[in-house]
Amino acid sequence: MNFHNNNNNYNSESGNNHYFLNGSDQMSTTLRQTNWSQHVLGVPENWSISLRNAVAMVLSSKFPMILWWGSELIQFHNDASVPLLSGIGKMQAAGKPADDNWSGTWHLTGPVIQKVMQSGEAVNFQDQPVSFTEAENEKEAQQFFCFSYSPLFGDTGEVEGVLGICADISAVKHNEQQIRSLVDSAPFPIGVYEGREMRIAMANQAIIDVWGKGSNMVGKTYFDALPELETQDIYPRLLEVFTEGRPFSARNQRVDLMVQGNLQPFYFNYSFTPLFDKEGQVYGVLNTAADVTDLNLAKVKVEQTQQDFKNLILQAPVCMCLLLGPSHRVEVVNECMINLWGKEERDVMNRPIFEALPDAKEQGLEALLDHVYKTGETFTANEMPVHLIRFGNPDIVYQNFIYEPYRDASGAILGVIAISNDVTKQVLAMRRIEEIVQQRTQQLESANESLSRSNSQLAEFAYIASHDLQEPLRKISIFSQMLEANVGGSLDAKSQGQLKKIKESSERMQALVKDVLAYSQLNNAAGEIVSVDLNQIVEGILSDMELLIEQKDAVITVARLPTVPGQPHQLTQLLSNLIGNSLKFHRPGSVPQISVEAFEVPDEEKTALSLDTAVDFVRIIVSDKGIGFKEEQADKIFELFQRLHSKTEFEGTGIGLSICMKIVENHHGLISAQGSSENGARFNIYLPLKSAK
Repeated sequence: MNFHNNNNNYNSESGNNHYFLNGSDQMSTTLRQTNWSQHVLGVPENWSISLRNAVAMVLSSKFPMILWWGSELIQFHNDASVPLLSGIGKMQAAGKPADDNWSGTWHLTGPVIQKVMQSGEAVNFQDQPVSFTEAENEKEAQQFFCFSYSPLFGDTGEVEGVLGICADISAVKHNEQQIRSLVDSAPFPIGVYEGREMRIAMANQAIIDVWGKGSNMVGKTYFDALPELETQDIYPRLLEVFTEGRPFSARNQRVDLMVQGNLQPFYFNYSFTPLFDKEGQVYGVLNTAADVTDLNLAKVKVEQTQQDFKNLILQAPVCMCLLLGPSHRVEVVNECMINLWGKEERDVMNRPIFEALPDAKEQGLEALLDHVYKTGETFTANEMPVHLIRFGNPDIVYQNFIYEPYRDASGAILGVIAISNDVTKQVLAMRRIEEIVQQRTQQLESANESLSRSNSQLAEFAYIASHDLQEPLRKISIFSQMLEANVGGSLDAKSQGQLKKIKESSERMQALVKDVLAYSQLNNAAGEIVSVDLNQIVEGILSDMELLIEQKDAVITVARLPTVPGQPHQLTQLLSNLIGNSLKFHRPGSVPQISVEAFEVPDEEKTALSLDTAVDFVRIIVSDKGIGFKEEQADKIFELFQRLHSKTEFEGTGIGLSICMKIVENHHGLISAQGSSENGARFNIYLPLKSAK
């Protein structure tokens, strides 16, 4: 049976992972129809952001563009480049390696592409003759092209591709307007600066938008247009390219630009490429760029997160270390773990763990670490003995430890986080205690019988005492109210305060007596067991608490609950206490969020909890997003009169959860608690689905 049938609705946003293939041009259509499942690049939705943007740029351009990507130089081109490529060599389907598409001319083009890939520097060719064989008559012909090959940087900042922009200038070789149109239509920033004064001859809209100075830039000098760059080591680079005729490229370079009167930081991959005239003299500089500000900010955030994580390990109150890679290299380790190992920090850092700790070999730890690294499954061990050479002496250390997989943002396993606690003293002490316990078993059995009788007498006494205390407390409360009504207005401030304290103390005492009485009655509870529909129980509780729920704007989600054997009054008190606590212990200024769910309990879980595997159990979970509690307090909160907060913070007698535990025990079940100050509290109630015989 399945009790988890929540009727909540979930909404998800649908993204467009193929925006770069949505064009109506023939090449976009061809790429959409291509089966990428077996391709080296994989399916388009898994392509990197850099590749998607590069393909989108090529396909959207009205000028011939060719993209080569990856170590295989997979080629993409747009419709405008098809006539040119068809003339140069045979044309294959999109997504083929470049040497398949360029036929007999790849020996000329290939080395240039490889040079740009390796150096990350742009290359520009003017008036380049290219010979090819015409397909129809097999006659050799020649055309002239202008080629610009620019590096394209991937998501990691490394060169992953080359963008080729070409123009057939056979008929209009010297047509400057064609080049100007090419620059203007490019979707990435391009600027052309002429002369030593770096006068802006051309600047497309993309680079004008980056500068943020308005559209009237052509004709100004680069230095006048961007005076804020004077102290940023860009002017010298630009003049060096003009003077020496060698290109310059920068990656992830911070550039502070004055945009709308504010100096703002940006990050660019940019290139300065010298422009040569027919005599081979430099007459200007071509500036191409890519804005990678968002990528760099994300990188900085990741680096900061990683540093925060390392600091967390270093400052942890328990022994911790981070082991990276299949060799489990020690990347970060705190002082506690160093002391546990009994080694010097310099002897273990940046070394494989079993090279740094050869004394820890062949004790089963290698297999455990390998298993966590390969499978991602957490491993936990308690009181495990490990033989070490600590500070030069052989020693046995008993540890409670956890091996947890360490993953990157995509979920890939990078290493293992080891958390350990030296429990040697406790283990040795426990063994001594066990010896003593074994010797005194008979004495303890006798003491337990005596204690059982004492507990029974104590419960009876608590019932009688709390019952008899109610009458005098009721009189104190009534007479204090009468006193306040008769003479309260004539009392001075001090006396009124004292009278108020009498009322509040009597009210707290009444609540305490009431809870003590309820608890003592549970010890002798032997009411009739009936089938109890927990859905009706919760519905009644929510109805009783309707006003409080409305006051707090609480959101309570209840899944379908089962019917269990039990005493309706006690089960009502159980769930009422837990839901009431969730309403009480919520974060100030926040909306209480409470969930009640039910699940079947598998045999493995019943075995782990020492429950009877022959009996069907249900696990009822009452959880919230409130203030929670520390994990080490999970067992203490069920103790009688145990309070985690002062009376001034939250009302209560400290008996409510003790009552809950007693009720669950009366129903032959178990109750446990989990919590943290970040995620709130979670109570697990295990109840049998059939009455015990």
